[in-house]
Amino acid sequence: MIDNNKINSTENIKEALIKACIKSRPSYFKPFLPSDKITTEWQDKESFYKFFKYMLAASKKMSEGELHLKIKLSDTENKNIQHYKFYDEVHLHSRLTIIVEESNDSIHLDIPPF
Repeated sequence: MIDNNKINSTENIKEALIKACIKSRPSYFKPFLPSDKITTEWQDKESFYKFFKYMLAASKKMSEGELHLKIKLSDTENKNIQHYKFYDEVHLHSRLTIIVEESNDSIHLDIPPF
């Protein structure tokens, strides 16, 4: 069981998200999803989680070797929006991208489709 202080820390939320993506284990992130500090583009967080699981499974299937993270700014003027791009060992394009927007001690998540 993860305590509420850990779940409500934006740094811990981002760490869990990254770990879930690199390990292709969405369950690492699921305990954090109910946090009020997380919002998504989806109608509800359960729908987001289902799509997140699907995208992790698809990226694992398309990848060769382990994934690694490169964080890119979408706009140099707005450093609050970052693209978490997960690359495998051989492809030039990311296998998975998650858009992370931080504001007022909260995190907004979006996962663009392939």
